[in-house]
Amino acid sequence: MLVGMVVEGPWVTAAASFGAALGHFNPWVVFLLSISGDLVPDTVYYWIGRYFRHGIHRNAERYLKISRPRLEALEGFVRDHQVKALALFKYTPFLAFTGLVLNGAIRTPFRRFIAVDFLTGLPNTLFFMFIGYNFGLAAERFKGVAFWLPVGIIVFILIYVAYRYVIRLIRERLAKDAGLDKIDH
Repeated sequence: MLVGMVVEGPWVTAAASFGAALGHFNPWVVFLLSISGDLVPDTVYYWIGRYFRHGIHRNAERYLKISRPRLEALEGFVRDHQVKALALFKYTPFLAFTGLVLNGAIRTPFRRFIAVDFLTGLPNTLFFMFIGYNFGLAAERFKGVAFWLPVGIIVFILIYVAYRYVIRLIRERLAKDAGLDKIDH
């Protein structure tokens, strides 16, 4: 389960929570594994940035497709607003790797990084656990009723689309606060 949560945490968390509601897993173990599955890759990216700092700065434009002004703006944003920066990086596809490596490259204290990373990942974990667990409870209560499966899938998709919309709004607000929307790639 931990390997699945490292690779695709939200969906595996929802599925494991579904199983927990049916009595197959302990919900606290699912929670701990989900948090671990979120922190393990982020920690690896942090240490990559920490150890390969000079190479990252030198090759950021070529390999990460980040211009020098954008990299400098990101570094300043991370230094000044670490919580906002980690939230922006974690919830923006393809920017997560860059932002987490950047945290290591600018030598953010590791304890602070882990604490902020935990706090920014916690809402995601709780959301997908809530969804999976409640769908598991509903499936247990209404088992044998073929009507509820398609309805549950539709409701889950609608909730997920609304969740992605809210995350996009938050991400755009954070990018605007960071001034990243005004810098050319």
